[in-house]
Amino acid sequence: MDAAPHLPPPTRQASSATSRIAYALLLGIMIYVAALLAGDVAIDGRRVGLRMWALFSAGVFAVAAPNVLAPDPNAPVMQLLNRTPLQLLSQQLKRWGAVLTLFVLPVWVLAFFDTATPMAHLGAKLSLAFQATGVVLATGLYSFDVYATIGAVSQEWHEGKRGDWYQSVKQSGYGFDVPMGLVPALFATVRCFGAGIIVVLVGATLFGAAPALAWLPGVLFLIWSTVRILRHRLAFDRHYYHTNAFYDEVLGGGSVGPSTREPVEISSLYWIPHRFRPAAWMSLRQLDRRLPLGRLVALGHVVFWILLAQEAATAAITSTLLLIVGLQNGVIGLLAGERMSAPTLQLTLHSPMHWWGARTLANLRWMAPLLASLAVVATVSNAMPWSSLGVWAVINLIAAVVAAGLTTLAVEGRTRRQFR
Repeated sequence: MDAAPHLPPPTRQASSATSRIAYALLLGIMIYVAALLAGDVAIDGRRVGLRMWALFSAGVFAVAAPNVLAPDPNAPVMQLLNRTPLQLLSQQLKRWGAVLTLFVLPVWVLAFFDTATPMAHLGAKLSLAFQATGVVLATGLYSFDVYATIGAVSQEWHEGKRGDWYQSVKQSGYGFDVPMGLVPALFATVRCFGAGIIVVLVGATLFGAAPALAWLPGVLFLIWSTVRILRHRLAFDRHYYHTNAFYDEVLGGGSVGPSTREPVEISSLYWIPHRFRPAAWMSLRQLDRRLPLGRLVALGHVVFWILLAQEAATAAITSTLLLIVGLQNGVIGLLAGERMSAPTLQLTLHSPMHWWGARTLANLRWMAPLLASLAVVATVSNAMPWSSLGVWAVINLIAAVVAAGLTTLAVEGRTRRQFR
């Protein structure tokens, strides 16, 4: 009997509602943080802040590029569709462009958001915004070019055709504890971040000597990075498939989908009553497989602590906490989609009130981290009194109940419309 034909893994639906909502939340957080950092800072402070942002962006690009670009879960389908080199390049640039947007838009917020003198120094702010945008785009495109075409070099290192000198170093007890094929990627990380540092430092030096030429390093680096990418446009298919094949092999094979993150275990929900636990566990597994909510909540608390350390205005601190509470409770709304909540399951497993209770308890999963964060602040600082813990606990509880109720209403309404 013939073996069943091997089918490629399905293409990842990167444009799904869940992905769009997660991306919009992350972009909103980035812009919000940029606005808080800008505040009423003077023009000289904005110049320094934008340089720091450019350095931060270069560091993120150097680390994020290999994780975003390879392995591409859509590579088997792209091969079946026989995409042209330009189409493959366009697809990869589109994926990477979403990352660039996260760091380019905050540049303009850092440059122009001014609570003290919003209409002052507009020319200088515009110049700063263009300079920083050029540097951020240049470092981002350079990282794209390096990692999108790294497959051939990595394969040669993996097969021992290159890197003899590194093997000697490693035998002496030094080196990285990674497969040989991944060593070029580690070197590329240093190279990409180093390029960003050099461009920012040269620009700062030129500003001190000849301010009119401060934009030159970023523009030249942007042109050079663009030319490097265009140089590969006619043979990008070779780089694309080589890089994806190598990373599939080294990282264990197969496409990496959003469900590879370890979801919550039911044993960790011991605090939820038994009658609600299965439904709450199912809801949390659905969310954890599609959205790194824990990382987003942790990022929100980091921003909260930074604002407290900088003695930011009370309104900024309060709005940040409200954003955290809204995020960790509002995300339950993703379960209103049919793909996340099967109609037959909704009708047969529990009553609407039972689902409301289960979703409320699922939302309360993040109550303890919120109170722990506030307790740490109340212990080491007078900015957050102990009495505020009770206030924020009530606010979080109300948000959990309301968000769960609205989600249940949406699911029940959709289900009843389908079966009436």
